[in-house]
Amino acid sequence: MRSFLVFVIAILALGAVAEEETLPDRARVLVYKQLMTDPVVEGQDMTLTYSVFNVGKSSAFDVVVQDKWPEEIWERVEGDPLASFPVVEPNSNVTYNVTLKPLKAGQFESERASVTYAFGPEGNLEQTSGFSTDLLPMVVLSALEYEHMTALYVREWTTFAALFLGPVVLPMIFWLVLRRRNSLHSKTN
Repeated sequence: MRSFLVFVIAILALGAVAEEETLPDRARVLVYKQLMTDPVVEGQDMTLTYSVFNVGKSSAFDVVVQDKWPEEIWERVEGDPLASFPVVEPNSNVTYNVTLKPLKAGQFESERASVTYAFGPEGNLEQTSGFSTDLLPMVVLSALEYEHMTALYVREWTTFAALFLGPVVLPMIFWLVLRRRNSLHSKTN
């Protein structure tokens, strides 16, 4: 078993070296899409962060990231799901935010954002494309569900305190009144 594991690791390493030799100066753009708001609530802003990384050895040109959020479900508040960058240098990244407001409650799946870019020597650019990371299925809570999850329950605690204090405080008040009355009555005798 151990020799098989060593064999697999060696094959993967050789494959990585071979690929590196065939494309030594290529730009490699990765897009990481991240939901920054938790929980997502109907009618409240949610923020998405898109991080565009160039992990290759050359610059990426005309980088365009496009994400789709249906307007009947999501209202765009700030930022644009379509972003473009003239150049992303090697071993660097660019980050931008988009703020959306969900118009409906329920479970939604987001599509992966697409990215297109060009690489290669000036005048002989090669165009390529890819996709971002995926968001897990997103649950958008209704305002009422969110209120139930985060409420301080002031009305419930007030009712509890009134019901709890009534049986404790009222007998104590009666006892104090009777004790005072008895102490006044005993002083006059």
